[in-house]
Amino acid sequence: MTLRLPILSLLLLWSINLSAQLIYYVRSTNPYDLSLPNTKFDFGVIDVSTCKDSTIFPIKPNDSLTFAMDIAICPDGNFYVSGSGMDGKTRVGVLNLQDSSIHILTDKPMPGSNSLTCDANGVLYGGSVWNLFTYDTKTGAIDTLGFLGHSLAGDLTFRDGKLYGTTSSNHLLEIDTATPTASQLVFQY
Repeated sequence: MTLRLPILSLLLLWSINLSAQLIYYVRSTNPYDLSLPNTKFDFGVIDVSTCKDSTIFPIKPNDSLTFAMDIAICPDGNFYVSGSGMDGKTRVGVLNLQDSSIHILTDKPMPGSNSLTCDANGVLYGGSVWNLFTYDTKTGAIDTLGFLGHSLAGDLTFRDGKLYGTTSSNHLLEIDTATPTASQLVFQY
């Protein structure tokens, strides 16, 4: 009886299929040559359970968005990509999974974006070197929330209803969406 319990425990552990998060990305096919006309990007996924990444498809070039910076998945199931075009203006587009193209959402340039996330209501939040903006995926409305006072350089994410971002000075920033200048540095990493 004493030997059966450890053996049963081991069998149960081996039979459980542990799942992990999939992380989607957009990355340059040649990170050493980011000159806009030559840059090409892949859409891919990292399986955290196996620590392996794979390219899903190469993204078709688009003159309005030639330099991809970030990607976010919204509740509508779409992948949103931010980046700049040949004209240097930042835009947000939807990645079309059927033909690997990017459909630009609006001709109105965004106030810069190298960080994206989506809230539960389908509002896309974008952050840049200094500004914070929203794009409502249901209505198409763009709203510049204001000056952050900190340069975002990584990603944005929601946790317990609060928006957080990483900065170029290696800080985690708790972002006040009502008054972005009141955002607080949480810790340095």
